[in-house]
Amino acid sequence: MEIGDVRTLYRFHITDSLIEDGRTKIIGQYEKVENLSEGLQKRLRENGLPQSVLNRMLKGGETK
Repeated sequence: MEIGDVRTLYRFHITDSLIEDGRTKIIGQYEKVENLSEGLQKRLRENGLPQSVLNRMLKGGETK
């Protein structure tokens, strides 16, 4: 991977779309595609991200 390359971490998967009151409503969920790189994990920790939050991110964003 070269400097400036972009890695998609999450992608929004659309399961349905509706029109309610004249407005479009998109239904779906985020799906984990890739893990955070070791370098990004290190930078997040160095800048104060709690390890518990990082662990949740690595598991796919589970809240508890």
